[in-house]
Amino acid sequence: MDRIKVLHVITRLDPGGSSTNTIETVARLDPQRFDVFLISGRTKDADGSIEASLKSKNIQYIFLPDLQREIHPWKDINAFIRLYGFIKSRHFDIVHTHTSKAGILGRWAAKCAGVPKIIHTPHGHIFYGYFSKLLTSVFIWIERATARITDKIITLTDRGKDEHIAFKIGPADKFVRIYSGIDVNPKLNHPQLKEHLKKQWALDDGNFIFGCVGRLDPIKGTFYLIDAMAQVVKKYPKTQLLLVGDGNQEKNYKGNPRVWDCRPM
Repeated sequence: MDRIKVLHVITRLDPGGSSTNTIETVARLDPQRFDVFLISGRTKDADGSIEASLKSKNIQYIFLPDLQREIHPWKDINAFIRLYGFIKSRHFDIVHTHTSKAGILGRWAAKCAGVPKIIHTPHGHIFYGYFSKLLTSVFIWIERATARITDKIITLTDRGKDEHIAFKIGPADKFVRIYSGIDVNPKLNHPQLKEHLKKQWALDDGNFIFGCVGRLDPIKGTFYLIDAMAQVVKKYPKTQLLLVGDGNQEKNYKGNPRVWDCRPM
């Protein structure tokens, strides 16, 4: 029996939820049943950890330099042509795209190449909080048009599904919610991790610790958590908040007595 040919396409593999989700999805498909490729565009991988992860998981990976997050007509056209050519030559049965830019270019390339099944995971959306009202309206129109050639759209949460439906991206039966899986075994099987973190960040055994992992960006709403902590510490003074991540709001959190700035070990 021939293996099912699957292509995953993502705009970039920068450290974060979307890249982790995509890499784990590709790596955990049964190699006896699926022949899987992964294509991504420009990726920040300063320490080489992403490349090492791809190699360790034996992922068939292709780097497409013109596939990038920013709008760039010439590079976008070139990326589309490259995607179309690769998809057409390999005769994929399924193309699964991830994130906005790859989702638009990849799905239309797959449609033009005659792929039988097209799937998309947005890993969030850009319907508010990112661009001007006019530009957002254009993106919503493009998403609606592209959804028509998509067999299924996977959202990570029920709210994500509901918001896509509310913005009329597609009918309810086109969407399915699948939670993003995380491999916790490396941490759970690290007996010294707890003591190491307590020592590194001077955490008191008597303190109650809240943790938040994510990009420090207004769209993530971290400031809501910090404002709420102001009320928590009034009643429970031995409470601390650890933020894991960086971003353009990092400078606003440094020096805040309710926040500990965690960096990768």
